[in-house]
Parts: sequence; C-alpha cells; structure tokens
Amino acid sequence: MLSSRDILNTEFDVCVVGAGPVGVCIALTLGRAGIRTILLERGARNAIPPKKQEGVRLDDAVPHAPDHDTLAFGLGGTSSRWGGRCVELDDIDFEHRDYLGEEARWPITHSELEPHYTEAAQLMKAPRPHNASISNEAFIESVESWAFPRNTATANRETLLSSKDLHILLDAQLIKLNFDSATSRAVSATIRCDRQLGTVRATHFVLACGGRENSRILLNLQAQFPDLFAGEEGPLGRYYMGHLTGQIAQIRFQSDAIAEQFFYKRQQDGRFTRRRLQPSPQTQRNLGVLNTVMWPHSSDVGKLPPRQPLASAVFLREVLAGKRSASRQDCITHGMFLMRHPINGLASISKVAHDRYFYGLPHLQVRDAHNEYGLSYHAEQAPRRLSRVQLVNDPDQDGQFGISTEFSYCPEDYQSVLRIHHSFDEWLRKAGLGSLRFLEGDLEEMVISQAHDGYHQIGLTRMGSNRQDGVVDADCRTFDIDNLFVAGSCVFPTSGQANPTFPAVAFGVRLAHHLVSLVARAQPAKTA
Repeated sequence: MLSSRDILNTEFDVCVVGAGPVGVCIALTLGRAGIRTILLERGARNAIPPKKQEGVRLDDAVPHAPDHDTLAFGLGGTSSRWGGRCVELDDIDFEHRDYLGEEARWPITHSELEPHYTEAAQLMKAPRPHNASISNEAFIESVESWAFPRNTATANRETLLSSKDLHILLDAQLIKLNFDSATSRAVSATIRCDRQLGTVRATHFVLACGGRENSRILLNLQAQFPDLFAGEEGPLGRYYMGHLTGQIAQIRFQSDAIAEQFFYKRQQDGRFTRRRLQPSPQTQRNLGVLNTVMWPHSSDVGKLPPRQPLASAVFLREVLAGKRSASRQDCITHGMFLMRHPINGLASISKVAHDRYFYGLPHLQVRDAHNEYGLSYHAEQAPRRLSRVQLVNDPDQDGQFGISTEFSYCPEDYQSVLRIHHSFDEWLRKAGLGSLRFLEGDLEEMVISQAHDGYHQIGLTRMGSNRQDGVVDADCRTFDIDNLFVAGSCVFPTSGQANPTFPAVAFGVRLAHHLVSLVARAQPAKTA
C-alpha cells in the first residue's frame, strides 16, 4: 500500500530501496509471505527519466549512453521504458571458461537459479522463455518472450496497492546507510522524503537501485569505512559490463518455411515468444568465443527500393512517428508505390495498425519475398577490472559523492562477434538452411562503432566466493555487512548473452525467499 512518511515510526523486517522491476518483485514476494516490508522509491508514482546527470561523465570516446536514456525514477523504474524482452541465462555463463580468465567465476551454478524463473515470469506477466535442450548441433535455438504490460509496477499494481504487509514510500531518496562497525550491521537508512530528512529502521536492507546507484551508495559507505569491501583496490565498482549489439550481415534463408520459424509466435495468453540462434556451449569452447545470440529482423526498407506494400507502409509509419528521417523524395516514392497498389496498400496499412496496436506485436515484421532479413546480434562482454565507476571529489548538499564512469570494450569482444558470424555462415551453408551476406566495409570497425551500452549495468557489485573477488556472496549478502543485500544484474560476474532484466528478477525472487527464511528463523527470538 502507498504510505506517508508517518510510517517511518515503524520498524520493518526488510527495507527494499528502489522500485524498479527487481525491487518491485522482491517486495511483492516478501509481502505475500507476510514479511513486514517497506519499499523506498525516490521518484513518484509514474516513472520518468532523471532531470540531471546522476554520475556519468562522458566524452565522445566513451561508448556509454547518458543518464536520461538509462535511468528512470518512479514506480516501475526503467521497466517503464523497457522493451519487455525476457531471456534466461545459459549454463555456460556459470561455467569457468579458461579463455575468460579467473575473473569470470560464479560461486553458484545455473541450476540454483533455474527454479526461480517460473515465479519471475509470473510476476513479470511473461511466458517462461525456456532455453533449448542440449544438442549436438554447432548452433542451437533458444527462446525469448515479452512481458506485457512492460512496466512491472503496472503489471502488479493491484497487489502493490492492496498488500497489508508491504508499505510503499514514494519521493523517498536514500541519502546514506548508517553502519555500526562494532556489529558489522546496517542499523538504519537516512532518507529525504517530502524534502525532510527521516530514518528508516529495518532488520535487513536490500539495495535494488540499479548497478551504478548501488555502487555509488556502497562507495560512499566505503569512503567512511575504508576497510569495507576489501578496500579501495577491492572489487566494488569494478568489472562494469553490458553487451555488444548491432548488425554486420544479412541472412538469407533457404525457404519460407525456415524463415517462418523465427517470426513472433502468439501464445494462448496473448503474449509473444520468438526463437533465436546461438553457438552451442561446445562451439563456444572450441572457438574461444563469448556467448552471443542472433535473430533475423525486417530489412531496413529505407535502404531498399519499394517492392512490397507492407514494407512501404512500415516505412511511412516510422517517418510519421518520428522514428526515421527520410527525404521528401523517398516519402513520395513509397507513397506512390502504395497508390499504384491501392488494395494491397490499404490492406498493408491496416495490417500495420492491427499488428502493432491491436495484436500487440513487440516489433513490426515484414516478410521478404527473397527470404532475406537483417541479422541482429546481442553479444556478451568480457569482464575487465578497469571498466568501472568511482567517486568524484565533489560532495552534494548531504555530503555524499557522485560517481564518474569508465566504460570500455576490448579487442576480444569485437573479435568474438566476427568469429561467431563466420562460423554461423559456414554452418548455415553446410546444413542447407541458408547463408549470410556480410555488409560492405571493415566488419570489425562496424562492430566497434555499434558497441554501446549503459542500459545493462552488470558486474559492479559482483558475486564472489570471498571478499577479495566479490562484493556479495552466493545469497547476494555483502561480505562485510551482515544484514545488507544487493539485487540486480550488478551482482552478475559475467554478462552472458541475455538481456539481464529477467534473470535479475529471478535472482531477486531467490533473494526474497532467502530473506523470508532469515526472518522466520529470527521470529522465536523476537517473541522470547
């Protein structure tokens, strides 16, 4: 339920900071279990982008998006601007891969996370995006699904507002955690609510504010207590990762039937799934490459002559919606093409409107007469210690420091993308499924120019087996503060191929159940 600042007079079992998709799902799981929980959100009921930079100091050489594009404050957080794609991690993401070095180690296996995917899918209102079973093929299929509605708070609004054990405090910005070094516990959190300072007291605290903000809060605590988190040279704020995304090839399928397999499929509940292809674990090991997934998408009709009414209808829709810039002559050419095919043109315009707005298709799809499509990739980024965030010497009005960002890719990231595409082309041809047509130009330069992130804030408070190589343990508890937990993709030691939102929520659900057991074990002591 929504609460006022008067609720601060109460002590809670768990305080969750941040009402993005991970924080919301943790709080919902705790509330349903009868755990007295407070969810703090610095924004209002409707999530909006920040009005100022929150800690990304960028120049043209940094392949990182600005805060306005990567953050949102309010109920639902960045899920209010999210595409809704749900993808599982893979078993190989949790394996130690020699070619990634000692820094790419998880303290758990994928099987320990896997049972929580189903509950995560239910909370996110998405079909379970099951990964492919083990196959002897060099490239295997996996499945992605789409959450609808995409805003996690909107999807669970009724439960959020009616839960008697979950209290939501909006316009409540965490200023600092108050740490007792004698007991190694966080005793309270100082917040600003309705422009006044206040104190939240809880038995356990969970930071779910996004990777960079979680790091900023902990780095400020480390500035007060320098030995925390293995000190200045420890892992906190390091190993910042995202993904590489782009296109360097077209894929031409051998037949309509093969191409059709990779179009959106509507499930019985009205939500969508789609099949993708990725190198098998054995192929990844043999080639020494990073986990990468690929899928076909409609070719850019702006770069093709008009040849299908539906393609021209999509082109004009994108121009009118401001999603594409086009010359007047191109618009006239596509418009005239529709006019020369009036029946098909009207049918195509109706189909665009139906598929996108009534049918709810995640993205418009245009079938190509030659079975040729663009081939998108989403590739893992290797963990690098020098990719990081750190405090800047410029305290705000509350004496807290902001952060600067150093984010970069390495040659191994780019070369992995190239090796996978060339291997994929060879496999398609041998299997008689189709072939790739690489775009003209220097392919590695294309990958470099397309590599850009900041949305997937992975690795900054990584999970490890000890405080020297991780900030949190296998239960997402910080090594140095007994009752402080961190949630989100920032705990991932490797980035994998998956959009991190869905597995981050699964980790959040796993953490919530762990907290339920901790609170339950403490109940007899409270009543004694």
